[in-house]
Amino acid sequence: MAGSLEKRGENSWRMVYFKGRDQDGNRIRYTQIFKGSKPQADKALAKFVASIENGLTGDGENMLFRDLCDRWIIEYANEHLSLKALVDYQKIIDQRLKPTFGRLKLHDIKPLNITKFYRELRDPEQRLDGRTEDKNPKSLSGATIQKYHRILSSILSTAVRWQLIATNPCLRVEVPRNEHRETGFYNEEQLSSLFVELEKEPSKFRTLVILAVLTGLRRGELIALTWDDVDFDKGTLTVSKQAQYISPVPSSVKTNTNGGWTQSGFRTGTIYRVRPKLVGYSFDPAYSVFSSASAALSFTGTSSSISPHHPQIAKGQIVSESSSSISTPFSASGLVTASSDGKTLSGVTLTFTCVEKGQGVIVREPKTKSSRRTIALPATAITALREHKKSQAVERLEIADIWKDDNFVFTTWDGTIMHPDTPSSWFNDFLKDHSLPHIRFHDLRHSSATILLGSGVPLKNVSARLGHASSTITANIYAHALETVDRQAADKLDQIMNKGQA
Repeated sequence: MAGSLEKRGENSWRMVYFKGRDQDGNRIRYTQIFKGSKPQADKALAKFVASIENGLTGDGENMLFRDLCDRWIIEYANEHLSLKALVDYQKIIDQRLKPTFGRLKLHDIKPLNITKFYRELRDPEQRLDGRTEDKNPKSLSGATIQKYHRILSSILSTAVRWQLIATNPCLRVEVPRNEHRETGFYNEEQLSSLFVELEKEPSKFRTLVILAVLTGLRRGELIALTWDDVDFDKGTLTVSKQAQYISPVPSSVKTNTNGGWTQSGFRTGTIYRVRPKLVGYSFDPAYSVFSSASAALSFTGTSSSISPHHPQIAKGQIVSESSSSISTPFSASGLVTASSDGKTLSGVTLTFTCVEKGQGVIVREPKTKSSRRTIALPATAITALREHKKSQAVERLEIADIWKDDNFVFTTWDGTIMHPDTPSSWFNDFLKDHSLPHIRFHDLRHSSATILLGSGVPLKNVSARLGHASSTITANIYAHALETVDRQAADKLDQIMNKGQA
């Protein structure tokens, strides 16, 4: 059956097409508005009918990319991504993808738009984190742009599966290459100097570095270690978990003229800490200190425990917070006011940050089965761990009941698990203070693997110790070390041949 045109006005047409029946037996009617001349409308109608016959509903014709992103987060990402990946993806979508493609209709996103986006990302001024190189803004790496590409492509591939668009334009785009980066590492002599300088450092940091070198564990694996993972009798260490830091995801909410605001789209079955914060308001000096202020929140939706939230504001900052256990999607709304000398300030902008329970430092299972492993500990590592355990016991006695007994090997002053970024920041400062060559904390893992391979330890054994999914991964990362082993093998064969001729 052919479609039909209904004239709505001058050069305005409604395209109509019927296909299939709904659950009640009624014919399903598809419509779309087109503006143009009659001949143009005829051609548009033919494309409209063809798209529906090919399985496209026509919704994608008018759907904006920003709306697709919201649906993708709720209907796909929430179910298929880990919490950390979800938070990372949400930030990239909000900071990069929506500002560029958000107002475009799905069918208007072409390979040329995406190619231009990737090219512009190469501009050093596009960095959002302020990182520099020789005091100048540093360009985004190929790996970072590839990550943006994977997220954008995933969203548009989902749109294809949802029959919103016919093809994914990302498939026709050449992605920037990832620049090869030489793996940093310390040789045996440099490690000896490192260990000498570590002698006067706190036991937890000294032990962190020693374990990083002698076990090759990843930073997150080290931070997640508990004393139950250490078998002093057998001299082994079991890796069964990893630590990650999940940052909160803020979403800006614009208020109306009276300061009212609303927010919706929370994840279900989770616990949130609701933290509004006043931003974007130029306070008159006379009102720099509020005599009273509040943000009264009310909630709608089914929940197990929700109560109104009335935080106090001092100099624009919320200083208290509430927890609410949410069992179904809900919305939160409220009116923000701040007064001083009897005058009320309103119409400000809110940043509404939902911090999901488990965010902050979380401990989770490793990504792959190969990451679960038990490895032998050198005597030096066992000694360091014993000394650190004694030192930790002293710290625990000093603060008594304040200590949080979660049994972690590496903690903050009160027994709380150490932040995964702490080893890196401490290690950078340590190297500077002792004028040692700069490498990343993660490069201690590379140093471990390089020395093992250079000493002739079989590739398969090194790969298993590092927790790699395959020996191929190890070989690709540590090609430089394998070249050294290959040279040693060649020299050994040469010695054998020369000895036979003597």
